[in-house]
Amino acid sequence: MGGPLGRPFHYVTRLIHPAEIIHCGAVYSLSHMTSTNHNFDWSLRDKRVIRFHYEVNYSNHCYSDAGLQKAVGSYMVADHHGVERVFCPTRHRTSLDLPAIIDGLIAKPTTSVGVCFETPNYNVFRTTVDKDYFYVFFHVKTIASGAASYRMRLFVESAYSKAKAVPTRRKIPFGMLSEYVATSRKF
Repeated sequence: MGGPLGRPFHYVTRLIHPAEIIHCGAVYSLSHMTSTNHNFDWSLRDKRVIRFHYEVNYSNHCYSDAGLQKAVGSYMVADHHGVERVFCPTRHRTSLDLPAIIDGLIAKPTTSVGVCFETPNYNVFRTTVDKDYFYVFFHVKTIASGAASYRMRLFVESAYSKAKAVPTRRKIPFGMLSEYVATSRKF
């Protein structure tokens, strides 16, 4: 379900993607970009266990502003930063793996994530068939807290393959990242 001019509805860190779009005459499903919910328990150093309830949302990852031609029938959006982007079939193809990557990250919170230098994003990577690394850049935010649980939001900002490593200032387990963000601890 799209907004005015075929643009998805826009929220601060949450986008509602249409179920499918038509780009240059071809139909593409975006159902894999819908919001999902996940839970995991994390043991603190003092042995207490806290529960994280995650809502996962995705940016306009299937679109690019990197000089793609705007052909007749191109599907266009304004991203969550207000930048006009055109649908990119290549980015769409790579985005099909994103839900499984995020599901795996949350299912195994001991997975290492890197804290980036340049932005407040965090990243997780995996090796692809062509031996490039695939990076997923995301933000984590606390929505609400209770005595032994936290409601969190993970917003996937971007994801792409890159031959060279993305430099990070520190690597920590995803569960620890969640703990630090939830308790406002410094990295």
